[in-house]
Amino acid sequence: MFIEQDERIIIMDIGGAKGFKNGIEVPELVVRPNLLPVDDLKHLRDIGIKTVYAQGMLDWNVIQPDLGAELNFDKLDEYIERMQQSGMKAIVPFIEVAPTWKTDDWYIRRDYYGIPNYRSEEAAMDYDAIAQALLPRYDKKYFQLTYGIPSGGEFAVHFHAYNSRLTLPGDEILPTKVLVDWVIGRNSLLEPQHNEIWTAYHHLTHPVWMDELYNAMRVEFPSSEFYGIQFTYFGPVNRRRNMIPDLQHARDTWGIKYFVGSEYCQGLREHTPIAIEHGVWGFITSPFHFEQREKYTKMEDWMFDELAWSLKQLQDR
Repeated sequence: MFIEQDERIIIMDIGGAKGFKNGIEVPELVVRPNLLPVDDLKHLRDIGIKTVYAQGMLDWNVIQPDLGAELNFDKLDEYIERMQQSGMKAIVPFIEVAPTWKTDDWYIRRDYYGIPNYRSEEAAMDYDAIAQALLPRYDKKYFQLTYGIPSGGEFAVHFHAYNSRLTLPGDEILPTKVLVDWVIGRNSLLEPQHNEIWTAYHHLTHPVWMDELYNAMRVEFPSSEFYGIQFTYFGPVNRRRNMIPDLQHARDTWGIKYFVGSEYCQGLREHTPIAIEHGVWGFITSPFHFEQREKYTKMEDWMFDELAWSLKQLQDR
């Protein structure tokens, strides 16, 4: 067990990310790394928050810049050392940014982070090789490697795929079983760490393959704890498509415990009672803004106060 019963808020730590608009990479929208310093991590630990979600920490092109290069985990080594210094734990999703130097048949799409060809045995072996290199590298007390959904951490193909059509080059439809087998295959290496399964598929689109995936995963991992990340839950996106029944169905059917986005620290006061009413497990909260990059660039005292208040409400319900 990695997540303890009283953990109802995890903090999103920003390792950096490419920026996209309408599926096209836009340099002005790049998310700069903004990792929490050790003192802030210790303060979070003192108020009862124990885990961070290290978004964007594993970019394949950084750890292996070209074919034949040795894997370089210096950035992650330093990061996990900070976890040990502060007494925090890190959930590290892999790999959200695929290599740029593979042959065309390795991909479904080269753009938008690089989406692997879920049929490719080579791609599967490449992913698993990185996992096998990472799993024995760190103390499991501080580290859990989870399967990072390739397209922006939320979508199996790309965020414009508002239906279940997962297409290969030439508009060939990707069978659902291919995707299901791929996700189960990657998780089969990761689940034994802590007997936990983590997903972060965005319920905004709720493609039809999602139910089949969760059914198959529950059969494959019957005794595992299932956790879900729903980065966007409140606000305009949810008004476009009411995701509340989806998450409640997933909770009741497969036992998925959802951490939903609180809309930053300033959203905690408003959204905590709503989250309790909806029965979600807790929050994933980023102290720093993606849209308003300069608004908050460091933790402030009021953020710790809001986090401590919300955590107590969620624990006491």
